[in-house]
Amino acid sequence: MAPEPSSAPLRLQQLVGAAERLARRTPTDANRPDWLALVEQARDRLAQRPFVPLPLDAFVLVDNGKERIVASARPADRIIEEALVPILNRALEPALLPCVHGYRPGRSTVTAAAEASQAVGAGRRSIALLDVADYYGSIDREILRAKLAALLAPSLVELLHALICAPLCLRGEMIRPSLGIPLGRAVSPPLANAYAVDLDAEMQGHDVAYLRYADDIFIAARTPEERDAAEARLGEALARLALRVRHDKTRRFCFDGSPFVYLGHTVDDRGVYERITGARLERLTRAIGPRRDAPPDGAGTSPHEADAGECFPSLRQHTLYVTEPGLYLRTSQGLVIVQRGKDVVREIPLHRLDRVLILAGASFSSGFVSGCVYHGIPVLFFVGKGKAYGSLVSGGMPNPLRLRAQYDLVADPHRRLALARAIVDAKLSAMLRRLANANAELAEAARERIRQTHAALHRATDAESLRGYEGAATKAYYEGFATRIRRQGFELHGRTRRPPRDPINSLLSFAYSLLFGEMQTVLLAHGLDPHPGVLHDLHRNHPALASDLIEPYRILVADSFVLALVNNRQVAPDGFERHATGGVYMTRDTSRVVLAAYESFMDRPSGGGRGSGSPRLLIDAAARAMLRVVLGETDDLVLPLADRLIDNQTNPDSPPDTEEPQP
Repeated sequence: MAPEPSSAPLRLQQLVGAAERLARRTPTDANRPDWLALVEQARDRLAQRPFVPLPLDAFVLVDNGKERIVASARPADRIIEEALVPILNRALEPALLPCVHGYRPGRSTVTAAAEASQAVGAGRRSIALLDVADYYGSIDREILRAKLAALLAPSLVELLHALICAPLCLRGEMIRPSLGIPLGRAVSPPLANAYAVDLDAEMQGHDVAYLRYADDIFIAARTPEERDAAEARLGEALARLALRVRHDKTRRFCFDGSPFVYLGHTVDDRGVYERITGARLERLTRAIGPRRDAPPDGAGTSPHEADAGECFPSLRQHTLYVTEPGLYLRTSQGLVIVQRGKDVVREIPLHRLDRVLILAGASFSSGFVSGCVYHGIPVLFFVGKGKAYGSLVSGGMPNPLRLRAQYDLVADPHRRLALARAIVDAKLSAMLRRLANANAELAEAARERIRQTHAALHRATDAESLRGYEGAATKAYYEGFATRIRRQGFELHGRTRRPPRDPINSLLSFAYSLLFGEMQTVLLAHGLDPHPGVLHDLHRNHPALASDLIEPYRILVADSFVLALVNNRQVAPDGFERHATGGVYMTRDTSRVVLAAYESFMDRPSGGGRGSGSPRLLIDAAARAMLRVVLGETDDLVLPLADRLIDNQTNPDSPPDTEEPQP
């Protein structure tokens, strides 16, 4: 078990994340607690030695003639309990068997019912549906404490035990039950799962199907005798936990083809059936029915009309690029109007825009600014030949407690190093994927040097040494990357910037700047400050965190885009001009082609179909991964990497100018 970073059982990030989750779930009425203001109170309470929980507000709930005690923690302790839930779930998940479906990510009554259907379909037709009598109220706290000690750090075990033993304020009287954990508390469901880990293990095998959803148990066997034997084993295992079956709720039957009800779902040997009514039925009907406004055969369908899956949100992603100096932007009747002098160049409905990129000197009205702020449209400003230097984002400053949690995170040298190592690890993994299947001897040598650097990352003791490893790998990577370019006039003889010395470096620098602007915007949209970095040092006017998080996506997104642009002949070597400084930059016509291709590339589903996310949504997912760390929902930064953005299938016998398939 990893040592705890400090004496406090919970970090500020975990408390702030808990407060934000509670704030989202609490109705907006006059009695709503100020959860974020209670974070400091929760921290003060955690500093007490020993921790003394506040009394629980309890009441009796009557369900089918049975009385149950339901309790709720006071607000400050509720924040502490909510902060403990993700920690409990992460520690408990590896110990839970597949037969457990209650209160687990990705599992539900539906998955339990589906597995019951499979068991019946496999010939296990002697069924018993059982219920544990007063499960939550009968839990032995000392047995639970011993089970938690095998999963969590000692300080967390003691904190949880103190919360479990909190007194109840019931009907004006203070009572102290010696058994059980009341329903209604955030930690009760995962604690109940932890208590039954040994029970689930003992019920496995014997050619009997066993499922558990909280205190509801399903047993299916091939014969009544096997089912009865399994019930006997269950009774013995429950007795060791001071539990018993509630016999008056037990149902035993032999499946004869007629559907039966399990966990509220109708089940037979062919599947699970659910009655759908009301708004949900209308929503599903609309989803599967023909769209009246859809073009025939899907012609002209936007990639965002396909379902992009739960890990990526659905976004419009329409960008206005301003590339001509001297233009004027204003708004009128819901339109963004772009003018050249008195002539109207273009009109775009304001509600259709997701962002505006100013890549040339332009002016705009106060109405344009207020319209973008009101509609949540970020405006990004680029200077010179494509260097991002600022942005206008609506919504004002993010929540100050969220910012405090972020600053507290990057101020911890151990956690900052771990986050920086995760970023470099992801970047080197992306490099190896980008250079996979490259047959040139130079590319293989580059891959081997990157692999050696990758294996040595654990030796880095600070961000400076990590940057050293990253720099060595990057030098090797560009040597291999050069072998992927198959167009004369775009040869890469090393990475140059400020200024770029050749067309391919000019394209790379421009793509990196666009990607940087994307990351800066999504970080601000998610309420994070893009400046305090973990890999790059903080400098004046430099959003270091945005620079950190785009590192793997330079390889996966920007480099893939540039290769497709060059090898598919979308740009030509004569579409660049050399300036007096020695820098090589795109002409205006080339920049228009590049921007149009970039917008198409960033919004294209990477897998080409349902459930695949676009490169732009991958950037958003990276920002959300950082947000999860800031809010204490996870300790590790896991940046998503998409293999489908890379197409490395090449024909070694092709001539140098053969087009590369577009990613």
